[in-house]
Amino acid sequence: MNVISPTTTNEFIFSYNHLTQVVDIVPGTSKAIYDRSQLGFTFQELYPLSNVDNRAPVLNNCCNGTFTGGSFHPSWHSEARQFTWTDNVTKVLGSHIIKAGVFFDYNQAGQQPVWQDTTFIDFSTGASNPNDTGNYLGNVFTGYYNQLQQSNGVFFGAFRFHQVEAFGQDTWKVNRKLTLDYGLRWAYLGPTYTVQPFFQNYFDPARYNPANAVTLNTTQGNYFGAICSPALAALPDGASCQGLSNFGDPFNGIVQEGHGIPPGFADHKYANFGPRVGFAYDLFGDGKTAIRGGFGVFYERIRQNVNSFDGLGNPPLSYTPTIFGQRIDNLNPGLVTGIRSPVNLNAFAKQGQIPTTYGYSLGVQRELPWRMGLDVTYTGNLARHLQYQYNLQATPVGSFLTPPPGGLPFVAAYQGYNNINFTKYDANSSYNGLQVKLMRRFTNRLTLTADYTWSRAMDITDSDTPGADPGVPGGSSGGNLTDPFHPHLDWAPAGFDRTHVFNLNYVYSLPELRSSGALKYLLGGWQVSGITRFWTGTPLNVYMSGSDTYNGNAGNFIGLVRPDRGSGSAYLDQGNHVNWLNPAAFVAPADGTVGNIRRNAFRGPGINNWDISLFKNINFSESRYLQLRLESFNTFNHTQPANVNTTFTAPGEGQPVDAHSTTQGANSGNINGYRNPRNVQLGIKLYF
Repeated sequence: MNVISPTTTNEFIFSYNHLTQVVDIVPGTSKAIYDRSQLGFTFQELYPLSNVDNRAPVLNNCCNGTFTGGSFHPSWHSEARQFTWTDNVTKVLGSHIIKAGVFFDYNQAGQQPVWQDTTFIDFSTGASNPNDTGNYLGNVFTGYYNQLQQSNGVFFGAFRFHQVEAFGQDTWKVNRKLTLDYGLRWAYLGPTYTVQPFFQNYFDPARYNPANAVTLNTTQGNYFGAICSPALAALPDGASCQGLSNFGDPFNGIVQEGHGIPPGFADHKYANFGPRVGFAYDLFGDGKTAIRGGFGVFYERIRQNVNSFDGLGNPPLSYTPTIFGQRIDNLNPGLVTGIRSPVNLNAFAKQGQIPTTYGYSLGVQRELPWRMGLDVTYTGNLARHLQYQYNLQATPVGSFLTPPPGGLPFVAAYQGYNNINFTKYDANSSYNGLQVKLMRRFTNRLTLTADYTWSRAMDITDSDTPGADPGVPGGSSGGNLTDPFHPHLDWAPAGFDRTHVFNLNYVYSLPELRSSGALKYLLGGWQVSGITRFWTGTPLNVYMSGSDTYNGNAGNFIGLVRPDRGSGSAYLDQGNHVNWLNPAAFVAPADGTVGNIRRNAFRGPGINNWDISLFKNINFSESRYLQLRLESFNTFNHTQPANVNTTFTAPGEGQPVDAHSTTQGANSGNINGYRNPRNVQLGIKLYF
């Protein structure tokens, strides 16, 4: 801070932050339990350099499970270095306080996509294993595998972004009753881009040329569905590829960083202006009633985890070949033929709109008798250009009631790829709430705060990553959306929305009876405190899933289907703290539909909770005292349901979903989680 003059100051701030995350084998772990050499594995690997920790092979589909290292294999790490510079100038001019400043952020991040570090081997039985013994372990002992995979490298990416902001504002005390704040902020939030040694490969639908589309192999066998190539056409299992004059481009639509695109692929947005205005008005001029309001436009950076950090997993950089039906002793890098199959991609819209929020509020604050204050405020926001992710290869609802042989890649719009996890910036959200708060400062032994909020939050998805929405099955290949062709059908209360929220917290010091000696310590110094919450429940997102014959069939390669609404009440009597939704009110939808119940159509259990504590303070001096604490949580031991099973299943389309009396529907719509019962704890604290 530099005081230039009595009316002018300059503030300069520089900061540096460094973050490192590592997922690795715990130091000190004996190599005898994971090292392939010490465990006696002598066969070669396809890509020895990928196996950073020389980890033993993984046996897929073995022994009632999969022996696997998890999605984050050892030696995975992530790091980030952030350099920021801030310079602000403040000038007092009469009744004006003028501020202006700049902010610069340079970010260096590094991370690698998940890879198959060691050899993943499947010794399954079946016709695809030419030397099958008829038994999984028999195949293990003889060394004849069905198929085998390993990734071609560890690609630790170097990611960068720049961010520049500037602002100017004026706080103007118009008169003794009115103060205005107004200003303008400009922001450039540059897209994340990659630098050497590995450049990200981006998929651009506009660059995809149907004339260069690949052809998929239709010959039954190990390479059914693989991308036709000269190497595949030379094999008997690639007979359908023989005679092709044009094999197409297996990387159709993919463009690498630095090749005719702006850094980070997305369009750079410079016109990000955020006006801000606010006021405070002393209504009666006595300092007891104030009216405050404000409006502002705010911009948010696109989250790197969605678009960038997994982007190095896109081809052609990352490649995980599959080797079929041979003996493990003969495994060697020479078996990699370059034959490729359709893979999943991570992609995003080139327009790269910046998520934008418009926030506003208007409130009245009033000083009340008995050292109390009342605050009544309406607040809200509208958000535009929020991220959401969906499968770009999805088809319209009802397109394929019977999936074609080979599945989605054979009918996909972008041939040569499987699911394309595509991020778009067209999601909206809104929040509007009335907030009332009553406060009492500590006086006459009592302090308390009571607040009530009546609000509604709306959106089409709660998250920018697939399967992260409450109640959406994680395996849904369509991301968070029911129908990507009509995303606004999912416009509904947000998964975290609570219509009514009431909180009360207080501390009350009990009156001290006049006493002396031991009675003084026994009868004085008692306090009661508590927190009380009454909240309505969050939305429930019901969908079809279960063990019966029919869970819906949308025919769009997404798999997210909700039931149709039948007759009768959707809720059961909840007095037994078991039932919640009524299966009799739901019907399985017809094939080729997604059900007529919308996202988040019902409400789950609320909260009715009392936490009460009793404290006893024993004073030794003005600054030293002993505190005895008796604390109770859920004091009255209310049974408080927390979660509801929102999945339903049925014997067939158009039929009622399975009732509680059936094995398949026994838990449908029932409460399946509870908040904690009463908990009491005793404690002693010494303050000095």
